[in-house]
Amino acid sequence: MREKFLPPFILQPKQQANTDNTNRNDSALSRPTYRSGQQRLARFGPPLGLVSASASTSSAAPVAAKASGTTTTINVAAAAAGSVVIPPVPRSGAPITSGNSQVEARLAASDNAPELAVYSEVMEVLGSQLGSSLMEKPLIKELLATVVRCVQASKAGSTWKAYAPWMRSFCDFAVEIGVKPLDFNETQISLYLGGVYASAERDKVGPQRVETASAAVSALFELAGKPSPCSGKLCAGVREAARRTLRPQLLNRAAAAAEDLKALIDKHIHENTQLSVRIMVTCMALSFAGMLRYSDLARVMVHHDLMRFYPDRVELFLFTSKTDQHCKGALVPIGRISGPYCPVQLLEQLLQVGGYKRVPAQGPVTAPDGSVSIGDVEDVGPLLRACSRHGLKQVAVPLMAAPGEKIQLIEPLAYATYAKRFKELLTEAGVTKRLTTHSMRSGGATAAVNGGAERAVVQKVGRWRSSTVFELHYVRDDGAAKQRVALCLGLADRSGKDPEGDE
Repeated sequence: MREKFLPPFILQPKQQANTDNTNRNDSALSRPTYRSGQQRLARFGPPLGLVSASASTSSAAPVAAKASGTTTTINVAAAAAGSVVIPPVPRSGAPITSGNSQVEARLAASDNAPELAVYSEVMEVLGSQLGSSLMEKPLIKELLATVVRCVQASKAGSTWKAYAPWMRSFCDFAVEIGVKPLDFNETQISLYLGGVYASAERDKVGPQRVETASAAVSALFELAGKPSPCSGKLCAGVREAARRTLRPQLLNRAAAAAEDLKALIDKHIHENTQLSVRIMVTCMALSFAGMLRYSDLARVMVHHDLMRFYPDRVELFLFTSKTDQHCKGALVPIGRISGPYCPVQLLEQLLQVGGYKRVPAQGPVTAPDGSVSIGDVEDVGPLLRACSRHGLKQVAVPLMAAPGEKIQLIEPLAYATYAKRFKELLTEAGVTKRLTTHSMRSGGATAAVNGGAERAVVQKVGRWRSSTVFELHYVRDDGAAKQRVALCLGLADRSGKDPEGDE
């Protein structure tokens, strides 16, 4: 059997060593930047605080699921000997190839721009700028609609969703004062923003309400190809006043700690764990170790080219994210550690127990230019998905649809469902801190930094573009680190007395 068809989690380190030193591809998809997997594990894996010193570190060992007082062994290698299709092992750092069909299908599905309540008004304004004679031509109408869709696509769908209520509010205000929405001048816009400011002041919320309303109005004018009156001094003054005077309610949201994740795994992962619970706990562990948002988890695909196992780590491909709107893609490394709290080990258990299909069926695929090639004809879906008492609701679905019909992909578990189960499972595990789904991302960063990982490496793994945001809003240095700042000032008493003044 050739090496590339061996299961990735039973490859011996000696066999994999040659692949780790392969020259990197300059493509944006050819991440990460470490020179070898062992370096990544040494620099990032252990500081998370999940390592069990007594457990074996062998990547070829059977997977152990820890229960309260018992250990259930799941022999992952044995699964490869049966009828399971063994995923090929991608070369370390190789660009995404066979998984592109899964990525492209999801990007195409997410490109559908939301309907605008003021679409007719936008088209009317653009049509008046072109003239009635041109607008009588079907080609011109079609091209104009294409331009509007392109402008919409320049912003994320979630952004338009946030803008939608404020666009409706602005249109209602326009009807109330008897002015067409796209005929507003700066003074009239400032009246609308002043009303939004008053509502924010009454509801005791922060300046974001005013800023979002202003951005929504600007986006509306941008769609119509007109300069936004919100850029004027009056509107800028209202926004600045909101930043200076409106104080948001501070939410005391704690960061998750390694102890919280250990309690979660001890409580819920055992031989008879329901599949829905195993999916949730595994995704929470991946979120902590990989510093993933919910939106990232929803994009973790099980396709063998998009989820890559190596003896010392797993790499999860994110085809887009909050900080990657241009869909350059990134491979997120999560190091394999010793003990029952290893996120990679939990992931391997889940893939076997859940019966996920990682190698989709192959067949003829017709490209837009009419050429035919062999490629994936199935969508094998995300890791985080719905299931029933009998297993996954969908294992794989056709990646093609009849002409005029939309491809029905396997959808990730909805955020509302994930957040609800997140809180329930933590409560059942005895975790009393007020944690949200984002607490795993901030908690993972904090645990890694306080455990000794380099801050720059943690920022890169977590894909934070701004070090300011990373340091101020995500990393919470422990008390000892903060005390060292004062000790380094040279003012400490060297006589042997403690800080309280006792001998």
